[in-house]
Amino acid sequence: MLITHSYSLAAEAQDPVMKLTALLPASTLGVDMFFAISGFLICASLKRQPTYGSFLRNRLLRIMPALAVLCVITVFVAGPLLTNSNRYWHDEQTLAYLWNATIYVWQPFLPGVFTGNLTPVVNGSLWTLAMEATCYLVLLLFAWSGALNRRGLAVLLAATYMLHVYEVFPRGLILFGYSGGMEVYHLNRFLLLFAGGAFISLIGRSWAVSWPVTVITGALVLLAFYRGQEDWRNFMPIYLPVWPWFVISLAYRLKRLSRLDGFDASYGIYLYSFPIQQAFVQLSHQTITPGMLTLLALPLTLVFAFLSWFLVEKPALSLKGGLPAPPRPAVPPTTALAS
Repeated sequence: MLITHSYSLAAEAQDPVMKLTALLPASTLGVDMFFAISGFLICASLKRQPTYGSFLRNRLLRIMPALAVLCVITVFVAGPLLTNSNRYWHDEQTLAYLWNATIYVWQPFLPGVFTGNLTPVVNGSLWTLAMEATCYLVLLLFAWSGALNRRGLAVLLAATYMLHVYEVFPRGLILFGYSGGMEVYHLNRFLLLFAGGAFISLIGRSWAVSWPVTVITGALVLLAFYRGQEDWRNFMPIYLPVWPWFVISLAYRLKRLSRLDGFDASYGIYLYSFPIQQAFVQLSHQTITPGMLTLLALPLTLVFAFLSWFLVEKPALSLKGGLPAPPRPAVPPTTALAS
């Protein structure tokens, strides 16, 4: 995501993957990978939770503290240093930016910040957070209704797949009807990928993540790109259902990377990379190249991700077992999961 953003922010619209395939940029592949893996992990987490309340609490602890700190740093530190507006503290848009910490409100601009850049958005990564949180809630709804099983998720997969392939939701249709709301087209697509990962988690069989599955789904992904060169409409119908299988089974081939679990930089990179890249673009007066932007932004982003993990995220996650759990629901989640 950081690499592909370097191309769009440094005024070179297409990254190498987009130039090669003419179908989608590397950032889309990365986001799709994230939603597939998230569905797999979050479904497993929901199965382990003693109550629905504890599941919600743990998800909030994972997302909101680090997000709130990011918003505070952006408004009270980065904003004053980077703005070209004399009315930064008098503009209602300044404090309104803090609403980003609520997940479901996206305020993309700060007065005078990055206004001279090609893209004046302060943090263009945050728009997917509401999509992710909504996927959590849909999964929780399935568990509460007793439908969190292979049959229930198969129905969800089929429904979201048909809605996407037949383009039932037009581009630009916004849920909740405001500029920071969720675009239904993307929400449905992300939910399809998320449900695909969750479905694999519910299968719970070694064959689902075996070498043959990795090879077969990898070949189908390549077929999707090949067919997409003939007609772009051939790409998504093949790519979307097999991408979660390929990503998750491939992850099982890379088990040695699990040693890095003591330092999870992924969320910190997601939060801080975009504004850091924007700052370098502004300081260079838009003369920086994509390669140089990546080279400069990556180490600084890793520093902020490191600090975010050890000073905010990890302490917040330690509260998972320290807070009293809400009362158990009348029907335990395990009942639904066993069906």
